[in-house]
Amino acid sequence: MRSSNTNSTKLPRWSEIPPELLQLLLEKLPSYFVHTLRFKAVCPSWNHAAKSYVSGPSYTPLPQSPWLMLPAQRRKKRLPSDPDVEEEEGCFFSLAEEKVYRIKRNVFRGLRDDFYWSQCVGSSHGWLAIWNPKAGEIFKEIIYLANPICGESRTLPPLHVPFISKVVLSCNPSRNHNFVVVVASHGGGVGRLAFYKHGGGNTAWTKLDFVREHKYCEIVFHNCHLFALCSDHSVHVWDFGETYNHPKKTMELQPLMAQMVYGDGDGIRHRLVESMGEILLVEHGPLLYPSWDEISVPFYVYKLNFDAKRWEKVDSLGDRAIFLVENLSAMSLSTHKLPELEENSIYFTAEVSDSVRDERSCDFFEFHLGVYNLETKVVKSLYKSGLPGNRNDNSEPVWIVPNPQ
Repeated sequence: MRSSNTNSTKLPRWSEIPPELLQLLLEKLPSYFVHTLRFKAVCPSWNHAAKSYVSGPSYTPLPQSPWLMLPAQRRKKRLPSDPDVEEEEGCFFSLAEEKVYRIKRNVFRGLRDDFYWSQCVGSSHGWLAIWNPKAGEIFKEIIYLANPICGESRTLPPLHVPFISKVVLSCNPSRNHNFVVVVASHGGGVGRLAFYKHGGGNTAWTKLDFVREHKYCEIVFHNCHLFALCSDHSVHVWDFGETYNHPKKTMELQPLMAQMVYGDGDGIRHRLVESMGEILLVEHGPLLYPSWDEISVPFYVYKLNFDAKRWEKVDSLGDRAIFLVENLSAMSLSTHKLPELEENSIYFTAEVSDSVRDERSCDFFEFHLGVYNLETKVVKSLYKSGLPGNRNDNSEPVWIVPNPQ
């Protein structure tokens, strides 16, 4: 028996460390943002110190490799309103570490409890744009922004449109509260663009433009300019200026192209992406295959020459990598400061369409993460995710650049 007179070891009280010492600890942490997340998890006072640090003027975020937010995993449900759902934590695959992180947060729950139909329609600056087409029938908050890493969110004004295809942000909402959200929507044979300026007391969306018998299939925001790719392959450009108050359409052109390899068949995608100041067009075929062994996806890249008004073939991306998923806007990152990324490459996700049954007789589908080298034209498999359960609109993978702010 241990004597009652024995001096017990005094446990450290982490919550009592002075804020100025916590600040010094944060400044000494390695730049990888995961260390900041772990710091936040120690206790409430550490969480508060970390939030103050990353939101302060002295904090300069370093380039981060993207994470792939994996599809929601849940067992098959009987009805969309059935509350008996086996929810999983948010899962993210880190390219830098080749491992999966789990965060106890579901970004699709932002629309009350009716999140079954929620879908991600945009990923910008580490923030996701979530839209629920069914929520508008009951609730007003049909679009909101969510940061899946830090848990912050922004509710946007109501926008009643038939279908939203893309959403982009002008800048990082964590660092600048005066930002613009642009939405591309379509329905009834009309493609529409609308924008909302956050801050300054604005409470409504402003119509920007519309096209008949076509739709805006891609939108990109860069350097206060909005670039929109129409389904007739025309490119429209608006200058929002530094205040975003009065956007002006500065260009509408129909760039020539010597040859479009795929054309406009079913499943063909033409993706607009800003890359180190250039506007690129990525052309590829369907990303749906019977099995991974049958995947052979050629990608073709073109650069927009504004002076010549034509798309020019790009044979090499140099020290750049492009990231694609099926239905969201593409993004490009420099590999110069991210050596873990493969230069001159396109990272993409593909769905394997085999319908198999596991031992519980549950539907099963797979997403594969691959990388295509533009020079060698070789596809490598990096990760696969087998997902038992019922497929829905928030089952799509999403690329994000983690933002801990």
